[in-house]
Amino acid sequence: MSSDKILIIDDDEHLRKALKEVIRREGYEVVAASRKEEALEMIPHVRFSVALVDIRMDESHRDGIEILGRIKEIAPEAAVLIMTAYPSVETAVEAMKLGAADYISKPFSYDQLMQKLRNLAGPPGEEERYFGGIVTRNKQMLKILETVRNVAATQSTVLIRGETGTGKELVARALHNYSPRADGPFVAVNCAALPDMLLESELFGYERGAFTGAVSRKLGKFELAHGGTLFLDEITELTPKLQAKLLRVLEQKEVDRLGGREPIPVDVRVIATTNEDIEACVAEGRFRDDLYYRVTVVTIELPPLRERKDDIPLLARHFLKIYSRQHCKEIVDLSEGAIQKLMDYHWPGNVRQLRNIIEQAVILCPDEIITEMYINPERRRRSSNQIVIPIGTPLHEAEKMIILKTLEACGNVKTKAAELLKITPRTIRNKLKAYAKEEGRRFEDEEEE
Repeated sequence: MSSDKILIIDDDEHLRKALKEVIRREGYEVVAASRKEEALEMIPHVRFSVALVDIRMDESHRDGIEILGRIKEIAPEAAVLIMTAYPSVETAVEAMKLGAADYISKPFSYDQLMQKLRNLAGPPGEEERYFGGIVTRNKQMLKILETVRNVAATQSTVLIRGETGTGKELVARALHNYSPRADGPFVAVNCAALPDMLLESELFGYERGAFTGAVSRKLGKFELAHGGTLFLDEITELTPKLQAKLLRVLEQKEVDRLGGREPIPVDVRVIATTNEDIEACVAEGRFRDDLYYRVTVVTIELPPLRERKDDIPLLARHFLKIYSRQHCKEIVDLSEGAIQKLMDYHWPGNVRQLRNIIEQAVILCPDEIITEMYINPERRRRSSNQIVIPIGTPLHEAEKMIILKTLEACGNVKTKAAELLKITPRTIRNKLKAYAKEEGRRFEDEEEE
């Protein structure tokens, strides 16, 4: 039996029961809802890989559209198969634009239905899970997802650890979406991407006149996240001053705006991430030990992709489906040689790198099957590891060459480049901003979690 379910949402009792019986006989686990309200209540709390949704319930096709929207918000990795007894180009196009994977018109044969379900859900019996955007069949990851589900229901502060590209923000969003705070805001802050003064005002806000240029009051991220979740990416990049202010917020449940006279109560759950050895940061005095204990109430550690290689074919085919639809390609699978090439690679960029490689292959491949010739994970690492700097090069230009060449060699992973250069990722980001300004263009940080 598949660890994920098929969710049926239809107000026709006889059809709903018949669909449940047929789909169960095929080996799938099935759950069902008869009304929009029941479905909306069920969606955040049930694992399902495919939802079979009647587009028109209670005489309104807007019910099905609303359910589709909620599914794509809470479980974007789930496929939605729309059923309609009122086939029209307009209805199908609208549903597909909003994220439906396919549709089927009533009346339909059960063979037709099962063919579409197998295409979307895969064969029954596979031990795999699609949860909060995370796709896995790896035993270690399955245990982690159980922890995520259990922790989501609590109010505890969570620290998510793992290398760049392992999916830390996906886990943070799952913790939020499956929590009692799911209807509240999810506010993300990259602690390494902003200069200290700007980060302080972003987090805590300021009053009018607090400093030169503060022409009006600004709410900080803590206030904007009131009733929801604040996601602090790369928390070890916070300065000692900001660490102290963060500790006070966590303990007192209130923030002080810059230039403010009174503290502002906030109800926020903090989820933080780091790709550093945080214990080493504490030992070196770069991270407060009292804040360390406060943010590690619950710690979730994500393994790198090289330690969950059994997930590589599953993830590759998952991304293949996504990008085939996105780029309007009719690619159905990867060849055995392509899969083997993926399995043999060490994936320093983890799942993010795999996703990018599959998207490139989908774009370049003209056939229905992606072969190994289109799998090129080393494409961003072929540059020479040597830099020729002519005599007389200005120091600023030499530094720029070294930073940009190191970034290129590291696949634009700033944390890895910073480690090689013995500087902080924030220093690299500040340098890149300066280079962009010199060239008269806007700096865009391409690194995402």
